[in-house]
Amino acid sequence: MTRDLHDTGTRLDEMSYRDADRERGVRSAFHLSYQQLDAEQARVLQLLPLNVGEEISTEAVAAMAKLDVRTARWRLQELQRAHLIRAGNTYGRNGRWRMHDLIRLYVSGLPPVQPRDVPVAILMLLGYYLDSTSAATRLLEPTATRPADSPFADRGQALEWLDAEYPNLTPYGYVLLVKPEFARTATADLFLKLWRYFELRRYTDDWIRFTTHALNIARTFSDRGREGDALTKLSGAFRQARRFDEAVDACRDAIAIQRELGDRLTEGVALNNLVAALLDANRDDEAIGPAGEAVAIFQETGDRHREGIAVAHLGSALTGTRQYAEGVAAYQKAAVIFREVGDQHGASRVLTNLGNALLHSGRELEEVIDLHRRSAASMAEAGDRHGQGVALVNLTASLIDAGNLDEAIAVACDAVTIMREANDPHTLGGVLVNLGTAFLDAARAGEAVEAFSDAVTAFHRSGDQDAEAGARISLGDALEEAGNREAAIAAFRATAEMCHETANRGREGQALRRLAHARWEAK
Repeated sequence: MTRDLHDTGTRLDEMSYRDADRERGVRSAFHLSYQQLDAEQARVLQLLPLNVGEEISTEAVAAMAKLDVRTARWRLQELQRAHLIRAGNTYGRNGRWRMHDLIRLYVSGLPPVQPRDVPVAILMLLGYYLDSTSAATRLLEPTATRPADSPFADRGQALEWLDAEYPNLTPYGYVLLVKPEFARTATADLFLKLWRYFELRRYTDDWIRFTTHALNIARTFSDRGREGDALTKLSGAFRQARRFDEAVDACRDAIAIQRELGDRLTEGVALNNLVAALLDANRDDEAIGPAGEAVAIFQETGDRHREGIAVAHLGSALTGTRQYAEGVAAYQKAAVIFREVGDQHGASRVLTNLGNALLHSGRELEEVIDLHRRSAASMAEAGDRHGQGVALVNLTASLIDAGNLDEAIAVACDAVTIMREANDPHTLGGVLVNLGTAFLDAARAGEAVEAFSDAVTAFHRSGDQDAEAGARISLGDALEEAGNREAAIAAFRATAEMCHETANRGREGQALRRLAHARWEAK
């Protein structure tokens, strides 16, 4: 019986029986309610299961059924009074509806009131989601201004809509719409437009999965423009997943396509992503050339905002190759551009990078600390919790260098909270290392052990074996400082073995040196 009830094809049949030549059961009860509906009510009810997600908005129903929103609302309220649907509960919003799974099964098995309605309704619903997603994601851009015809009042409302509708959008990555052809390319466009939302919410696995879906569609139709766009956006997903080699390869493929098509602007975008991937992979010397090319392209095309991004990337590449004066100059130029185009987020991020470059170029710590504080405050004002956390990580490191340990610990604890919320294990590991260092410097070795242990776990989750090895060595130092020398020896030995297996000779040497010292001290 359990097996049969799990089978959607027989579930309603199992929940019925015949008594004195009369069928009693769930299907019969639903049918009594259905028979009371007029033709338009029945048509709307039959269209609802075409939305794969659990809830659907009144506006989506209106688009699917080709009704105005007010009429659609009336029909849905009538279906609610007939107990065939009920109000949804996503984010406590009104105007959302859901259908019990048994009623969905019953309705899906009915002959359509108007058979030609179904394919048209599928396309109308997809078109509604594509248009609304375009309008919502447009407001997520750093320099976005609200168009007069936008259905969303501001960025916050656009994000709320995306959060609510996300379960209705992702099924299009699993359903293959064969005909008409534009329906398949529309699903590709849907996911290509979601890239900034994926990045913001850190839905990294979905970003990779659904952008790959878009890429496959583009290649199926030999659509080189969409293929290049998908590769560029896929590279961002690979970067967020710390799969840097794949990110670099995707960017280079995208650049080749854009050069083939002669599209200078999208070539510049792909170059910017390539530079970001090379910087993340610590290949700073390789990033200088492409960064300069990107700057030149955006100056040529007059795209000031993307020019600012390229100049900031160039600053990072120069700083990474110890050309600190040139890096500082690039960051300062990027900050001017970001302020000019109204990108508060970009300007805030540059402040953090500028602070790090100034520190290396010998500037006073107080000036650097002030820059990191301003960056964190600007990120918070812009509503970027992840960016705020990154700024706090850098602020913590500078406070430790300045000997302001109490403040460093407080700031690091705030950053830990933010990075746990953001589900960014790599940056979480970095701030936990800073927190452990602050605890050690403050002679609070027991708390340092806990922080470094958590850092090891975070880096292991992120897949960064080198950072994990560094955290393990710091954990051994903290254990030794706490008087637990046997545990420290075990930690150093395990780290050396791990590094030997992964051919990380530098970290293996560090661990062996610490191990030798701990054994000597134990004599």
